[in-house]
Amino acid sequence: MSLHDFVVYAVPWWIQAAAGAGLIGTGLVFAARLLGMRAALKLAMAAGALLLALAAGRRARQRGWNDRQAKEKEDANRAISVARRARAAADADSGAGRLRDDDGFRRD
Repeated sequence: MSLHDFVVYAVPWWIQAAAGAGLIGTGLVFAARLLGMRAALKLAMAAGALLLALAAGRRARQRGWNDRQAKEKEDANRAISVARRARAAADADSGAGRLRDDDGFRRD
């Protein structure tokens, strides 16, 4: 798993959003010192909207990833149970004593 996949799928979306909010807050302080408070608030509003969009996207990605993992696990369990039933049926019919039984067909 690459670093990007780890950050996107393993780190919860709300932790990513909190880190983004911290960066926006830090940027707000620097922007307020350099550009003034009004300009900094405008930049913070734009950055906040962008952060909300990115957090919603990450949340949706993680939710889809979790749903996919749950479906794969369910499919694997279903395949395992089918294989177990098939093995049990094969074991039930595997009696060596029936090899010489007459099945009604003549083979000369």
